[in-house]
Amino acid sequence: MTAEQFGVLIGLTILFTFVFDVVDLQPQIGSFRFLQSLTYWFYLVFRALLGVLAGIATYAVSEDLALPFVALIGVLASVTILQNFTMSIGGNEIAKLSNLVDNYKAKMVAEEAQRRSRLNESHALQQQQELVKVFDKADLTNFLRQMLLQAGWKPEDINSYLTGLEQGAQGNAEYLEAMMAYKIASMNIEHARTLAEQGRRAQAGAKPAA
Repeated sequence: MTAEQFGVLIGLTILFTFVFDVVDLQPQIGSFRFLQSLTYWFYLVFRALLGVLAGIATYAVSEDLALPFVALIGVLASVTILQNFTMSIGGNEIAKLSNLVDNYKAKMVAEEAQRRSRLNESHALQQQQELVKVFDKADLTNFLRQMLLQAGWKPEDINSYLTGLEQGAQGNAEYLEAMMAYKIASMNIEHARTLAEQGRRAQAGAKPAA
């Protein structure tokens, strides 16, 4: 294999590995944001290295194969290696590559879950502010009661929850409204957006004509 062929093999292997990862990881993680993770790029380099080694071994056995096929076979072979390679001493398993891969995947899933959680909290806070702007305590209490009821809460539990919020607010009406608005937004952000939009329209319609 010439240096030029080796370079092409590396490039194709990285490309095929990347495509395989996109198909494999996106359904598990739920988005393509794992591409922004440093963890993923370490994972890609590790898997691409195995693919290149497997590709070199494939080329040594059959030099007549076109390099794209060599790279593809190398990537597929690396998956088999990752799933089945186990190092043992004295009959005792001391290392398993599949466990290492699973750890990387679990870390990427956890990182995405944390990112989504922070993003959801940020959106909930923004929507909380919108709800507080357009609704008063009575409206927010009514909306929250309806949502908790639809969520399967018993009426007595709803009353107890709202009483707890009032006690926590310690007579601060703005704080109480903020707590109720945040609960609404965190339970269903899309419904909170709809409510806020309806509230803004109602306010605009209630303004006296100039």
